[in-house]
Amino acid sequence: MRGGGAALGAGLLCASVWGSASAAEDIGALVAPYLTGLSRALLGEVVGTARADAPTPTGPPVPYGAVAVMLVPYSAAFEQELDRIKAGLRDSLRSYADGAVRAVAAREAYERALLAAGAGELVRGEVSDVAGRFRFSGVPAGDWLLLAWRNVEHPVRGRRLQKREAGRFTDNPERVGSTAVMYWRMRLHVPASEVVAVTLSDRNGWMTGVREELRLPGSPGDAAKRRQGTTR
Repeated sequence: MRGGGAALGAGLLCASVWGSASAAEDIGALVAPYLTGLSRALLGEVVGTARADAPTPTGPPVPYGAVAVMLVPYSAAFEQELDRIKAGLRDSLRSYADGAVRAVAAREAYERALLAAGAGELVRGEVSDVAGRFRFSGVPAGDWLLLAWRNVEHPVRGRRLQKREAGRFTDNPERVGSTAVMYWRMRLHVPASEVVAVTLSDRNGWMTGVREELRLPGSPGDAAKRRQGTTR
């Protein structure tokens, strides 16, 4: 399928680019201070809240539950790769469509690099609760990069293809919905024995993406294929 193939190609390309960038950055040397801080209990905390703006001037903000939040050691190469992804969104229609999958591929490639360096325990992940709150305890002192994202699904209503029609268009995916993905990105300095507070809101998002849900006519609903795109 064209959409899925393009997304896969973008992911492989991004992983290759990150691999080249990370080769110039010694991951072992990068994580050494964090691992030392962990062994010496030089630890801090990161606490945060994810929320929408208040719907009325006098009303309270609306919490965002189920926001995925990741904390990883700060890497200049990783940050530069994310900057390149966002900067290239408007270069072409293909760049627009592949932006989100490139961001995911870059993050996963960095996670693999950390795991390969024996620093898997430095990859931290949390999900905000119903009140929009999240917390990272026992964070080694140093500079960190916080990445977070929130999904909002938008089902598509319309006439479904009949079986006799589906047989004539086996290579054409059917759009069954889309998901808007809001991303946040922050560089944080975490001192030992201190708490760093952050707020994720509609006003400080880093990037907004769109992930389309595609399905080949006649295939089961759980076999939907995804094509990702990004804007902002």
